[in-house]
Amino acid sequence: MRSRAFLIVLLFLTWSFSSGWYYVCKVKAKCPSSVGAATKELPAFTFRYGISNPEVNPSFNEFKTRIKERLGESNLLTITGLYDPNELNTTDFDNLGTARATAILQALSDIDPGRIVLSSKEISFGAQVDALDAVTFTILTKNQFVEETSFGASLYFDENINAENLPAKLEGYLQFIAIHENEKTIAILGYWYNEVGEAENSDLGLERANMIRGILIEQGFNPDQITTSSRGQSELLADNTTESGIRENSRVEIFINE
Repeated sequence: MRSRAFLIVLLFLTWSFSSGWYYVCKVKAKCPSSVGAATKELPAFTFRYGISNPEVNPSFNEFKTRIKERLGESNLLTITGLYDPNELNTTDFDNLGTARATAILQALSDIDPGRIVLSSKEISFGAQVDALDAVTFTILTKNQFVEETSFGASLYFDENINAENLPAKLEGYLQFIAIHENEKTIAILGYWYNEVGEAENSDLGLERANMIRGILIEQGFNPDQITTSSRGQSELLADNTTESGIRENSRVEIFINE
């Protein structure tokens, strides 16, 4: 019996490590072995100061292949164009960042535009005026359990899922947070809708939020940096008369703060 119990524990640990490794390394491209790796290769796109159209570099094809692999079947790609407010903007866009992100969208025309989100960010390029690395790319996870957003993520799982039987995609995302967001503070909000009354729905929402908090703590996140609360059956996102609507309304939202 002891050997059988040991085998079960070993298999569980192997599965847990594998799911976390896949999410961190393959989806987020942040394997520990690659952190800090030096490279002299130019990024896929560079820009000249004050110019919105990119210069496409030799690494473009390899870059696009990696992006498609990480996008998979459902993930989203955020393209953030960077701009210096001192640059002269001669485009029809509000700023050169948006213009640059839009130009990259056109260069990636074989990727479904419905899976691409554009944004811009103001920075200072300082004395650098040539070959600006003026665009960043972020893969946002989107599957049946996790939908990443600009604020953090929305998690979807029913009452049959608990800390002992987490789906690999959900566990992988939580492991990513524990490893790469551990210097930030997190607010976890639980929502729940069922025909049990407002007070009980509030309790169930808090129970789900606390479950996610407990998993993050087990994975090494500082408990003093996590707060939980419940909004019960408020802020409905979908029709509660359908099974999919109830599932969408019964969610946990994670807000990752600086």
